[in-house]
Amino acid sequence: MVNTIVTFGNNRVSSVTPLPIVVKIDKKSSLQRQIYLIIGILVLIIIVIPTILSIEKDPDDFSFHILFIVHASFLLLFFISNTIYRNIGDGITIIPSLSLLAIYKTVHYVIRYRYCRINSPKDFLITTIQLTIILIFVITYILWTYLLIRNKYRKKITIGTTNFITKQKRIFFSLLSLNLMLTISSLILNIRNQENFGLYEIIILSVGIPLTLLWCTIGILMSIFRNCLCITSFYLLSMIQPFHLIHLIFQTINELHSLSTEHEINKFLPLLIIIFVCVSTNFLVHLFTTITGCWMISKTDKTIINFRWLLANI
Repeated sequence: MVNTIVTFGNNRVSSVTPLPIVVKIDKKSSLQRQIYLIIGILVLIIIVIPTILSIEKDPDDFSFHILFIVHASFLLLFFISNTIYRNIGDGITIIPSLSLLAIYKTVHYVIRYRYCRINSPKDFLITTIQLTIILIFVITYILWTYLLIRNKYRKKITIGTTNFITKQKRIFFSLLSLNLMLTISSLILNIRNQENFGLYEIIILSVGIPLTLLWCTIGILMSIFRNCLCITSFYLLSMIQPFHLIHLIFQTINELHSLSTEHEINKFLPLLIIIFVCVSTNFLVHLFTTITGCWMISKTDKTIINFRWLLANI
């Protein structure tokens, strides 16, 4: 700060002028983020290509393969966001997504080769290499994501205090993005294989995905405008998701009970575990999203409902 004093006769006028803030561009950090994104894209391509090629070979694992591809696609979008922004919200989306990716592949691998007795050496070798790459990738990128976000907050030059409402919005947007990924994943898990892809699956996807995108759009509008219409619409649509998750669980349990042979049960077991992992995570994230939304709108200074307008129109 620079203190300037000007004297006019017996009068003295003082003014305080802030020093100009020089923001240095950290070339090293920028290069690190570019490498982070490039390696992430390359690894995702490497692990997704065998999955795409296996769709036709493994019709019983059709649902898992589609889930894996969709999950990897969302992960790529989260990597791009972290490369650009590096805020705490990116950690909220990337770290659970990476953990789920590892869980999905590990469960599928262990059950498939431990209980289903698949004796193809080539298939076993490719899947083992794929799982090894995924586990190394997940551990490395969880630590790398944490370091990128931490370094930003250590080196960041801020003026005054950080806007608390901005932090709330970032956390809410991140949970909303994670919820979108998990909801689409749970919709995909209603599919079993290409042969049985019928009217029920078409209705579930054609209604569920647009409704989920509408819910996310209303959530974004709610965080911006915070009016009664957006808030009511968001929380009314939020009530649909738990019913869908409960329906998926009951449908999966009934399908398990309908299986008669041990071989059929072992083939269904990986999908069963993945469904329970996805649904339970989706439920928790959905709960936290709605709670965070309440927390965000409760801190606003705006009047959510215009009571004068309501009284005038009664």
